[in-house]
Amino acid sequence: MMTQKRKRRKPQISTSSPLTENTIHSWVGEAQFNRGLQYIQLDLVQERQRRGSVVHSLCLGKPPNTTAYQVSSTVVQGRIVTSHCTCSIGKHGICPHISATLTVYSREPASFLSVTFFSRLKRVLGW
Repeated sequence: MMTQKRKRRKPQISTSSPLTENTIHSWVGEAQFNRGLQYIQLDLVQERQRRGSVVHSLCLGKPPNTTAYQVSSTVVQGRIVTSHCTCSIGKHGICPHISATLTVYSREPASFLSVTFFSRLKRVLGW
């Protein structure tokens, strides 16, 4: 009896996000959502990364502010589970930096570099 080998499928990299702008709007509120849209227009969401269900970015302050804030949000099945930003109001999870980061992620998920432990290790080791 011959056994057939199953072909392994390569995992597909998702280029779409189940996260919607309505969900983001509900999470951060009207004022922060609108401010986040201004940050997007100014291209202030930088260094975009995704590690599993956690989305990270470095979001610059709105000019003339030159401070860079670290944003981290956990998104599971289209729901925002947690959010944090290093700005003064970001510890509550509802600042414009979070709004901008999540909105960019919902619109352009492929622009967030998928980082795994091994890819970070390779980068650290210079491989």
